[in-house]
Amino acid sequence: MIPEEQVIEIICEQFPEFCISQDGTNDLYKKFEQITDYAIGLLNKQANNELQRMTDVIHELHQHCSKKVGIAIENIFIYKLGTFITVAANRNELLELLPPKFKERMIGQMIVSNI
Repeated sequence: MIPEEQVIEIICEQFPEFCISQDGTNDLYKKFEQITDYAIGLLNKQANNELQRMTDVIHELHQHCSKKVGIAIENIFIYKLGTFITVAANRNELLELLPPKFKERMIGQMIVSNI
């Protein structure tokens, strides 16, 4: 299991643009908000390879971290990205870019939300 303290370090190694937030915090939830906003930007630019790499890294963290980190990923990354994908015209194509576990969770959230 990856210790919670190392999650931000891993994020910074993989995505250097997130190492320093505007307010100087290294808050885990803030990092996932920033990464999700960046992922939505990648969707808008149709940068599918970079989005695929990002979701793969986040998926690995989700599988090998604490429950707290997993909840942060589900409540921020998966939910917010899923909300964006839901209203996209090409949502089926976008869902195919995600790891199966994330896709299942997003679809489950869509069903619960009646989207």
